[in-house]
Amino acid sequence: MNRQQVKAVIERVAREVIEVGGPSFAQEQIVLRKVADEMRVRGRLDDEQFILTCWNELFRDGVLSWGYNMENPSRPWFHFSHA
Repeated sequence: MNRQQVKAVIERVAREVIEVGGPSFAQEQIVLRKVADEMRVRGRLDDEQFILTCWNELFRDGVLSWGYNMENPSRPWFHFSHA
């Protein structure tokens, strides 16, 4: 698995989750489960942790930010940054 490919899958899945369910469905566990299923890595700890690393890098890179609104400003909700 390539880092950029994994990040691209995570971004795509995150956008799809928001498109289908709306912003309130933009939750960490929903996206990560779908990514793990799509990439067929469930139960493979090294691969699962690599996906988690890429997920966290998207926040550090400024692509994603935590929170839904002022009432729910943190995990598990997220949104795409406007930067």
